[in-house]
Amino acid sequence: MDITSFLLSFLLIITYQLALAHIGVSIKIRDTIVPSMILSIIAYVSKIVFHAPPIPHTLVIVISCAVLLYVFNKINPLLSIIGSLLSMITFIIGSLLIACPFMIKIGFEIPHDTTGIQWVLLNLLEFFVPAVVLLVLKTKKYFKMKLSGI
Repeated sequence: MDITSFLLSFLLIITYQLALAHIGVSIKIRDTIVPSMILSIIAYVSKIVFHAPPIPHTLVIVISCAVLLYVFNKINPLLSIIGSLLSMITFIIGSLLIACPFMIKIGFEIPHDTTGIQWVLLNLLEFFVPAVVLLVLKTKKYFKMKLSGI
């Protein structure tokens, strides 16, 4: 199931884009593929290879995302940290308020290991709220540009 976990880690492009959207930076998706892939590899190594507990794993992702925002986009370091933290807060709230209760409601257990269909379903559900927030932030910015005539 390692390949599944590795492929699921590529959903972190949503986290990276959300961090950019939270601080008001708009960059084309193709320009964020390399940093997102690096973030995915870091997350995979942290979680699967080193078996990091949840809190250190989350810190690794937040710090890595902030560093990648700064290195690849020349964004102020403070804004990089803020965007990364807001992105992870959105992700965690979505996980706690939507994904986990939904999994329990439909009769699945919250998995403790990184195998099985429950692991895949939980990962996909955890990215639902960040994806919706990203869509809202991008759409809101698009409509502001349309209304102002830009």
